[in-house]
Amino acid sequence: MWNALIFYFSFVLANTIGGNVYVVADALSTEALDAQDKASISYQDGSNADLEYTVSSSGAWVKTMVDNSSTSVGWFNSIALDDQGKAHISYYDSHNETLKYATNTSGKWVNDHGG
Repeated sequence: MWNALIFYFSFVLANTIGGNVYVVADALSTEALDAQDKASISYQDGSNADLEYTVSSSGAWVKTMVDNSSTSVGWFNSIALDDQGKAHISYYDSHNETLKYATNTSGKWVNDHGG
């Protein structure tokens, strides 16, 4: 079972120094908790307008690029975790005016541009 929380004030990971996560407000982001209450966050990185994902792993935040395919992806993103803790993210590419979907169920990020 997972719980999803929507944040209307985005928190974009800017840097991790000495185990502290520094954040800056930017676009909409979402968070989901897996069965072990491990947090996963999807967000648009405001510095380069990419969709990124971060997960708390063993007490540290691990950041991953999900989609940097255009000049402005990741708007209005929404994340859900399946029973295996794999992420499913829907989001909007405002440059191409396209709804997109990404998942890491295969172990790497795969994006579907909705045909």
